[in-house]
Amino acid sequence: MPELPEVETIRQQLVKKIKGKKVKRVEVKLARMINVPAAQFVKVITGAIVKDIRRRAKLIIIDFSRTTNIAIAKFMAHRDWSVVVHLKLTGQLIYDGKEGIGKPHIIYTFSDGHELKHYDFRLFGWEKLMKTEEVEKFLEKEKFGPEPLDKNFTLEVFKKLLGTKPRAKIKPLLMDQTFIAGVGNVYAQEACFYARVLPTRVVATLTEQEIRDLYDGLIKILKS
Repeated sequence: MPELPEVETIRQQLVKKIKGKKVKRVEVKLARMINVPAAQFVKVITGAIVKDIRRRAKLIIIDFSRTTNIAIAKFMAHRDWSVVVHLKLTGQLIYDGKEGIGKPHIIYTFSDGHELKHYDFRLFGWEKLMKTEEVEKFLEKEKFGPEPLDKNFTLEVFKKLLGTKPRAKIKPLLMDQTFIAGVGNVYAQEACFYARVLPTRVVATLTEQEIRDLYDGLIKILKS
């Protein structure tokens, strides 16, 4: 499953490839992957311009607007739409030319002829269409924890968070998206290995040095 570093890499690549491009056509091959009728999804996105691509936790948020004029875009913000994408276990976003695993389920074709295809071999992923102004409310309901690569995520913040879960086992806790956003099985395991802490250790048994090593390892691994 793509975790924070992989999802952030995808976001950065999408910014370079599709930001500012106009959507000429949208094809929904598998309606169950979206949260609204396919006809509505197609109608809203067709003709829109990719305004920005954001990330929160493991989610990719593609913001669409009907104009590239900044002043007008701010005035029309309440009319803008966003697509929130979760790749889950096997999802892939493939830009142009290359093919993913299986068949594409959602295809965005831009005015310059290039395409962005959403593949998902095991069909766990999804795309949710919503008004841009409603995205923050949606994210709040998900109750994501802090972003570990945010400059405000300090060792002291990490210690305080651990203090709220003294009886929790460390690896499942690191994977809890309401505790820290974006960390999955692979990076939680590597952070424990880096700190030489058994994944099954209970938070209350950790020493100050082990907590520091867990923090340092987590940040180092996520940035590598």
